[in-house]
Amino acid sequence: MATPVHTEPSSRALDGGTTLVDRTVGPIVCAVDGSECSARALRVAGELSRKLETGLIAVTVSSPPAVIGTGQARSRLRGQTLQHSRRLVEDTIVAAGCQRIATGTVRVGHPVEELTRVIGELGAELIVIGSRGRGVLKGLLLGSVGQDLVRESSRPVMVVPPNARVPGGNGRSGLNVICGVDDSDQALAAAAWVGQLVSRAGGEVVLAHVRTLNSAATYSHGPVNEAALRSYEERWVVKLLGRAADTLDPGVNGRLTVAAGDPATCLEQIAHGEDADLIAVGCRGRGPVGALMGSTSTALMASARRPVLIAK
Repeated sequence: MATPVHTEPSSRALDGGTTLVDRTVGPIVCAVDGSECSARALRVAGELSRKLETGLIAVTVSSPPAVIGTGQARSRLRGQTLQHSRRLVEDTIVAAGCQRIATGTVRVGHPVEELTRVIGELGAELIVIGSRGRGVLKGLLLGSVGQDLVRESSRPVMVVPPNARVPGGNGRSGLNVICGVDDSDQALAAAAWVGQLVSRAGGEVVLAHVRTLNSAATYSHGPVNEAALRSYEERWVVKLLGRAADTLDPGVNGRLTVAAGDPATCLEQIAHGEDADLIAVGCRGRGPVGALMGSTSTALMASARRPVLIAK
């Protein structure tokens, strides 16, 4: 059984600066492992923290040291492991330029179990991880851990690819978010969550529905009346996008768009055309004119050029 290890905030990495933090909402948690990928993820998390005026916690998870020997030897190795992990967190905070806003903590155990435990203990509103990170603590930010976190976490998970642009890097003060929607509860929940995000940070939400090219096969039997099919799809899409738009707060600037093709590819193309800061999708959503989530979230996590937010 994993044993949580609490440490003091990374005082060496903090320089006494202050930032306005809203303590009425949970912090952003970012998993770090000493890799450049995790430093970039922390930079993205740091910019979101600034825009949302909320706290930021950098967490590393260390494997329990396997020692055969006396209790004194085990204790010494444990202390060395924790010291190394604390230094790793502090160095990553500095590398990400988050000294003024981030604190660090170290846990010992299985990465997914410990990260989900931290989320619950802190009431975090979001967890951020880097993709394909391979640092000293190997395995923390690998694809399988990211997918397991998406499945196990009770909160949204943001996956940051290695070359992702930091939100706001284009000079915008707010966030420009592409949110993929279908008629699932998860997709509509993602639209609502993104709406709240943009309501606090400013910016714009583009609600995007992607019709798969073979969508007729998902609900048609026998000969297909193409005109009737198009009419049905158009009415369904209008109704769907209306439902999704209704989840947004009245003050949120939102637009609607429809595309046809592979969902992950289309969402990335829309995001590129809109110069979006991130892409958001729901978890495991499926609609009558084609699947949006499941394979789409996995594809986006692997190939997107900007952060991908997976909400529940």
